[in-house]
Amino acid sequence: MRGERGWGNTMSDIDEDIAVNDVVVEIVVVLGASTLRLNQILQLGRGAVVELESGPNDQVEVFANDILIAKGEVVITGGDVLGVAVTEVLKSVYTN
Repeated sequence: MRGERGWGNTMSDIDEDIAVNDVVVEIVVVLGASTLRLNQILQLGRGAVVELESGPNDQVEVFANDILIAKGEVVITGGDVLGVAVTEVLKSVYTN
């Protein structure tokens, strides 16, 4: 029943929706990783190439605020802009 026990559209419900919509979430997509020694990092210059421990057909990992949430594939969108097509959404550690 609407309007009883928190099921209505009260002003507090609207405020909560606005607060949730304003939360900033950092999305990071990891293409791969590499381990370098400090002296190797110091020698990096403009145009240097760092080889990753993954191949061009491997899936990328999508993190939201440092939590792995999905896996996907790199795609090229309009022009030369890169994007990620999500292929698998991972079950949250916060849900049952």
